[in-house]
Amino acid sequence: MARLSVIVGTYNYLGYLKLVLYSLERQSFTDFEVIVADDGSEADVGEWLSGYSPSYPVKHLWQEDFGFRKCRILNRAVAEATGEYIVFIDADCIVARDFLSVHWGARKPGTFLGGRRVMMSRAVSESVTHKMIAEGRFDSANLWGVWQSLLGRIKYY
Repeated sequence: MARLSVIVGTYNYLGYLKLVLYSLERQSFTDFEVIVADDGSEADVGEWLSGYSPSYPVKHLWQEDFGFRKCRILNRAVAEATGEYIVFIDADCIVARDFLSVHWGARKPGTFLGGRRVMMSRAVSESVTHKMIAEGRFDSANLWGVWQSLLGRIKYY
C-alpha cells in the first residue's frame, strides 16, 4: 500500500499523458501509486499503458466515452486508491521533481491543499520533450521559462 495516491485524469491525448507520467518517475518522494482515470480515450492509451513499466505502481481505469464524465471516473479512482493521501492532476500537467514531497510535507488532517499551475500556450506545450523534463526545466524558475513568459507563451510563471 502506497502512502500517497496520484490520480491522473485523462482523455485521448497520449503524448501529454506520457510526459506527466515521466515527470512522476522523477519524483524525490517515491512512496506513491498512480491511477490513470480515463474518461473514454481511444485504444492507444490503454495499449501503451499495458506495456508501460515505471518505478511506481500504475493502474488504468477506463470508462466508455459517453461524453464528458470526468467526475465519474475520478470517483472510481478515489474508490480504488490505497494511499492515505490523494493528489489529483490532469494529464497535461508536468510536475516538478519535488511536487509530491511538497504535498506530503504540507498535508494536515481535514484540510485541502490547492495549487496553481503555469499555463503554457499550445505551441509551447507541444514542444515539451522527455529531455526537457529530465533536464529539470520544470523544477524551478529558469531562463527558458522567463523567456517564454516574456514572449507571452506562458502565464503565471
